[in-house]
Amino acid sequence: SQLRGFIGGAIGILIGCIGIAPIGGDVRYTFGIWQLQGGIELVSSLIGLFAIPQVLETVKEEKIRIGKITPYKHKKGVLKEVIKYAFKKPYLIIRSALIGIIIGIKPGAGGNIAGIISYNEAVRWSKEPEKFGTGVLEGVLAPDTATGAEVGGSLIPLLALGIPSAPPTAVLIGALLSHPELFKKYGNIVYPFLFGFLIANIVLFFLAIYLPRVSSKLVNIPRYFLIPLIVFLCVVGSYSIRNSIFDVYIMVIIGLIGYLLKKFDITAGPLVLGLILGPIMERALIQSMLLVKSGESIVKVFFGNLISIFLVLLCILALIWPFISKNHSLNSKEGKK
Repeated sequence: SQLRGFIGGAIGILIGCIGIAPIGGDVRYTFGIWQLQGGIELVSSLIGLFAIPQVLETVKEEKIRIGKITPYKHKKGVLKEVIKYAFKKPYLIIRSALIGIIIGIKPGAGGNIAGIISYNEAVRWSKEPEKFGTGVLEGVLAPDTATGAEVGGSLIPLLALGIPSAPPTAVLIGALLSHPELFKKYGNIVYPFLFGFLIANIVLFFLAIYLPRVSSKLVNIPRYFLIPLIVFLCVVGSYSIRNSIFDVYIMVIIGLIGYLLKKFDITAGPLVLGLILGPIMERALIQSMLLVKSGESIVKVFFGNLISIFLVLLCILALIWPFISKNHSLNSKEGKK
């Protein structure tokens, strides 16, 4: 729900405020621990938020099951058949890709939502909706296209505004400093970066063809082997960032917080966005306050140009849209009755 999203975002902002203030030098929420003065390490936090809760959920199960799947069998001509089918459905591909891009631009939505919306739209526009759920290719093609397009869409706010809209782009923002002159002055960095994503998609295409023969066997690994391996990789990954055992402690603590929040249906996505955007929002707010103190009108600072007005209206629309869509769906159901 929207309320749980706000709660998760607020907790993320509070965690992001730990350390020395960017302007003023105030020390906040460190509790006398000097290692916290530099703030919370981002990658360790992400490892904790996404890996530790899942590990704890698996351990909590009464009986650790051993997964079994049907052996993978490669059939000749399947790839050619799927590609030919995709070219026969251009409207499905374009519609699903546009849905994925739009969802990718919206912060906190994620690929799962893009896939669900694209699947529902595919059912709605299909001439044979009753076939969905039986393994029809349209039901696979639509969500997969949207999920892939969502990744590219999430790069738009990242590179244009410096706003990560998903956890993967939240990691990228740690290496990129987005600003209006990014494409103009540093094109030698940005364009190879974008070209790298194109190459990555080509590589993933071939991996998707040949890798299932090997990766399908991973499901058969007993979980009592898999869980310790995952925990070991989490510890090594957290420690190797700054060669600090303190980052491992942070990973464990943030992971426990994420596990507790999951019990209240508060997902990690809004928390990660709050953790990343908190310091950015704080710096922007302080800059705006300094402009107001220097004699600028507060109305001019926040509504001085069309871009500011557009972004404010976009924020208002994002806040009220869930209520509008909910009322619309209720009215539609009442109309059908």
